[in-house]
Amino acid sequence: MDDARALVRERNLRVNERPNLLPNQLLVDGEPAAIVRLAEWDEVGYIFPASRNWRMANRWLACAGATTELGPVAQYVKVGPGWPRVGPLGSAVALHYVLGEMTSKLTSETARAEIVRALNEWTRSANVTLSPGESATDPRTINIFFASGAHGDPYAFDGPGRVLAHTFYPPPNSEPIAGDMHLDADEAWGAGASVDLFSVALHEAGHALGLAHSDNPNAVMYPFYRLTYGLNADDIAGFRICMARRSRLLLRRRLLRCADSGSNAYTCACADTDPCADSDAGATDTTAPTLTIASPSSTILSTSATSIALSGTAADNVGVVAVRWSTRFGNSGDATGAANWQIARVPLLVGTNKITVKAFDAAGNWGWRLITVVRR
Repeated sequence: MDDARALVRERNLRVNERPNLLPNQLLVDGEPAAIVRLAEWDEVGYIFPASRNWRMANRWLACAGATTELGPVAQYVKVGPGWPRVGPLGSAVALHYVLGEMTSKLTSETARAEIVRALNEWTRSANVTLSPGESATDPRTINIFFASGAHGDPYAFDGPGRVLAHTFYPPPNSEPIAGDMHLDADEAWGAGASVDLFSVALHEAGHALGLAHSDNPNAVMYPFYRLTYGLNADDIAGFRICMARRSRLLLRRRLLRCADSGSNAYTCACADTDPCADSDAGATDTTAPTLTIASPSSTILSTSATSIALSGTAADNVGVVAVRWSTRFGNSGDATGAANWQIARVPLLVGTNKITVKAFDAAGNWGWRLITVVRR
């Protein structure tokens, strides 16, 4: 880490020391362009943007990332195709869970309720079911429990602070460990305070279902802890894309678009052998979604406001998985919802703003509409 600090200083950047960061992590302050140039060093594995609120915080709690039987996975490596579907096309991905030892910091009833509430948040976002199982060793069963220190896998917990939990990806991890969630019993667990169990369980459940970390500080799948009350639009869109089982090529195109906009939020992971490809997932579909902008009612308008809200509908023969907006000035983002979508705020510069709204289906087809807004 002395060498790492020297690399930071070589770029005329400053290390913002934080005692709770994970080993081999640094919080760095400086010009964005200089920070991005850190990636030129082979020693630098990944760069995450820090949220404004967290830069001011003295206490950072991190997720070490989803794990495998062969070792931890680097942040930039996207592995694990998610759980395979068992049943006909269109059927739900059916999984089970078993709740083992709970934390002594909460009543067993409260802890179990918070974990189940977190699991149910994901089932509302895509065609997946999570129901109580009979045995932790059964196939397609997520084993969830609290433990201290060494607890039977290679990743012993480190006591209060730093690593809160870890989760094993779905296959290719083998059964019965695939998808299992382990939480550090020594943390100050609470419900809505201290280390909020719902927030951590919501993040770890994303790993158990096949999602990797997000670069978006507002997403649940961002690797650093924050109190949250539900999934972000980035989490939902990424999960739906993952459940749609799109081909690896399409997924890489989607990731590239996100990276170009500065928000690599869609981190459903695929191995190089293309396990995400699904022969019956509509790869031959060439029908583009249709998209309608309902508000504002005109596609050419003027305003003195600094931003504009948009809403409308989208439809497709196999279903719309995401709606995204972008401007010619490089701003972009995701709508809330798909069939009925809403965009809360598109920033406007003085002059002519051209806003493109696109709807994507699971096969990679997209339809679009353009709206021109002149800010006076």
